[in-house]
Amino acid sequence: MTFSVTDIIEAEAPETRDLAIARWCAGRSTAELLSACAELELYRRRQTNLYRRVRALFFLAAIPPLPSAGAAGFPAHGPRAL
Repeated sequence: MTFSVTDIIEAEAPETRDLAIARWCAGRSTAELLSACAELELYRRRQTNLYRRVRALFFLAAIPPLPSAGAAGFPAHGPRAL
């Protein structure tokens, strides 16, 4: 699957439009998922179509949890990081 996460929202073809976000996320790296979250948030803010905005929000909520701060390779923030 070489299309972006917003392509799923805008697709006319049912085989793309009906793709489960979990299936799109499968096998993607943390960096790719973070990039997809940023893309969805920007898309949501710029989109004038309410259906597409809501679908972007659902996708953001459905993307698997990412490693928390302080996990291997991620900087910790807040009082504990000092």
